[in-house]
Amino acid sequence: MVLEDLHHRPLEAFAIPGDMKEKQKLRFEHFERKRKEHLAQVLAERAKVIAQNAKKGEVPGVQSAQFLSMLESLFEKEAKRLETDLKNQLRNHSSLVKENESQLKMEEDQMQRDQTRNARRQEAQKLIQESGEKTRERTSQRLETNAAANQKLKDEHREKQEKFALSLVAEEDRLAKFMQEKAQRDAEKSAVWKKKVEDMAEKTKETIVKRRLDGETKLQEIEAKVQAVTMRRDEEQTKRQIRSEEQHLHIVDVRQQKDRIDRVDGYRRDELKDQIDSNTERIETLLALKDQLLSQRKARTVKAEATKGS
Repeated sequence: MVLEDLHHRPLEAFAIPGDMKEKQKLRFEHFERKRKEHLAQVLAERAKVIAQNAKKGEVPGVQSAQFLSMLESLFEKEAKRLETDLKNQLRNHSSLVKENESQLKMEEDQMQRDQTRNARRQEAQKLIQESGEKTRERTSQRLETNAAANQKLKDEHREKQEKFALSLVAEEDRLAKFMQEKAQRDAEKSAVWKKKVEDMAEKTKETIVKRRLDGETKLQEIEAKVQAVTMRRDEEQTKRQIRSEEQHLHIVDVRQQKDRIDRVDGYRRDELKDQIDSNTERIETLLALKDQLLSQRKARTVKAEATKGS
């Protein structure tokens, strides 16, 4: 952690050309949250250092006083900014909770629909296979029956052709008479027929115009559905990218946390090592002093015994 990590950075500082505004806002909120956590850690460490120095009776140096005054000014600015941020967060929290709950419910419903659809699709495929086998058997039986029936029909058709050739001559005579009578009837009905044709043409035009209008309406409905599907797909793509950015920021947080823990452990090991070295030197000094005292006591004892004998 460095001092620049404690300074406030605006939202524009996290912009990347071509990136979404949602990801920019996510990076800003992540940095702001980590900055507040670092400030809290610095405050706790500051209080701890002041308490330790007060116990030792030490007076902070000039550089420490300058650093503390700079931190205090920074903390005052941060307190004002935190008050504004807390108000904004309270307003946004409720809306975010509702959106997350609705999104989770939609995902659960979609998963259930997918499972139901897959089960139905498997059952339908099974039924189609069974129906195909039965249809194949029935078709083979029908083909055999149809072959026999076709042969019978050919024989009957041959007989009918012979009879038809005989009746064709008589039919031609009747047809000539019928054509004469029909010409007379057509002449009588021509006027009525022309009127019916005109009425049919008019109705046909009206029907064509109506169908065209209906077709245009249906095309508009289809375009609206396509636009809704496109918007829904874009929203899903945006949400996937935001989740990816959140995972990336989480990984960065874990790495920074691990580095901080390693630095703290290293500092504590160094401090403990210094304490052990200091204690070792103190013990060695005491042992040397003890040996010296024992030697002096032994010399005094020998001298006293020598004086007492004399």
